[in-house]
Amino acid sequence: MLVQRKGVQATINLPFSNLTPVLDGFGTILTGNYTKSALVFPGNSNPITVPGLSKWVANGTLYYQHNGFEARVSDSYRGNFLGRVSGISATRIEQTIKGGSSYDAQVSYSFDSGRLKGLALIAQGSNLSNKTFVTFHNDDPRQVQTWENYGRRYEVGISYKFL
Repeated sequence: MLVQRKGVQATINLPFSNLTPVLDGFGTILTGNYTKSALVFPGNSNPITVPGLSKWVANGTLYYQHNGFEARVSDSYRGNFLGRVSGISATRIEQTIKGGSSYDAQVSYSFDSGRLKGLALIAQGSNLSNKTFVTFHNDDPRQVQTWENYGRRYEVGISYKFL
């Protein structure tokens, strides 16, 4: 078996206060990945991509943090990829898994002084775009094998740090 992988990754973490003091507390984190992979089995000259690797993956976060208040919105994207899923009798089969974007958001406040010092409140939502998990045959999105919807998730929490 011959495995070939090559790619590049770039990340930018930019606090906007580096651009102007007016935007103090705002910032962004951007990451992009490109991966080219090939897996060639003996006796089969047709290469497949390495299972689990997307050709393109990108993440972007826009945030604000100041005086105990924090907020962020993130988008995670990945392209279609070859994955191993359960088939008949729980055998593992290779299927193309549809990529796409998923959005998350979070808001929190931490008390840094006074009677509530050490208390933090948090609210967050995951999969806000309600992305579905879809697999299909023969690298053809018209040949859907599975379609699963896990829905959005919302959470609220309180924590206390004993000082």
